[in-house]
Amino acid sequence: AAPPRVPLVCLAVQMRAVPWGFNAQLEARPPAAGWYSTADMLSRLALATALFCYCLATQPLRLARFALQYNRLWHGGFTGTAMTLLLPVTPAVLAAIAWGERLKQFVMREDGWDPRFGE
Repeated sequence: AAPPRVPLVCLAVQMRAVPWGFNAQLEARPPAAGWYSTADMLSRLALATALFCYCLATQPLRLARFALQYNRLWHGGFTGTAMTLLLPVTPAVLAAIAWGERLKQFVMREDGWDPRFGE
């Protein structure tokens, strides 16, 4: 048996009630704790990680192909291929790379003039 058809007028009313697309961006409200707060960043991290795991579980071949092309483009041939082989732990690998770069900048900094900041 076919599912019941919903009148188009009903769908139009529902679409107007829930903003989506560009209008959703215009009507965005700041989170309760504010933009870029710890709670906001943890919720963003949770959403991105959940979407990554969902894609890994439901479309593993497409995700692997996309990851291989992306990683080879941005991290080079050998490193990008190695990161793709470590696809299930890629978020942790990228976080470790970012933290390593920050640690390197912190350890290697000098108290003198820094051309990046013009001081």
